[in-house]
Amino acid sequence: MGFLLLLERLTPIERAVLVLHDALGYGHDAIAGMLDRSEAACRQALHRARGHVTVPARREGDLARAAEVTGRFLAAGAGGDVEELLAMLSPEVVALTDGGGIVHAAMRPVRGATSVGRFVANLVARYGPGELFQVELNGRPGVVVHGGGGWAATTIDVDGEGLVSAVYIVANPAKLERLVAQLPGADGLAGPWESAARFRHRRGRPVEPSGPVTPR
Repeated sequence: MGFLLLLERLTPIERAVLVLHDALGYGHDAIAGMLDRSEAACRQALHRARGHVTVPARREGDLARAAEVTGRFLAAGAGGDVEELLAMLSPEVVALTDGGGIVHAAMRPVRGATSVGRFVANLVARYGPGELFQVELNGRPGVVVHGGGGWAATTIDVDGEGLVSAVYIVANPAKLERLVAQLPGADGLAGPWESAARFRHRRGRPVEPSGPVTPR
């Protein structure tokens, strides 16, 4: 979920500096050479990037409202009620997905209530009947889904009017393996690598996964 925020909130230079410095441990002098920027510019970009990806603490009331909206959102999606889904979405809602170039996912953010509603409805139809695990994801209510389309972890943001302002979906098997292994009741289910229905890279050609289990 954190990397979805990186992709959405940061400029290319901010993403590069944050990953190189905070994730990979490069110094500002090395980063400046890689990006053909001054050290001062790289430091400023890092400062801006950290500010953009900082998530403010949520109050108990905010979390309770988010949990209630999440429950209604999931019920509408599971029931295939497109009209109810649309009624819950902010006009400026955005859906961000991460398939890791391994499984099918939207290559760009999906924006607008109509487009996001259709997108979520199509996902529900693709995954079909399956198991739902209500969990906490990055400090907010979320759900992990297992169905015919594989595994996916989903959480949402709720705006001040109680409407869904963002939908975050991670379907990359590599990022779900450890999460699924910790789910009570998931022991008898095929793991994310085994369950992934379709494999591809960015140009659409099939690829072999790099995970520990070769999918059928």
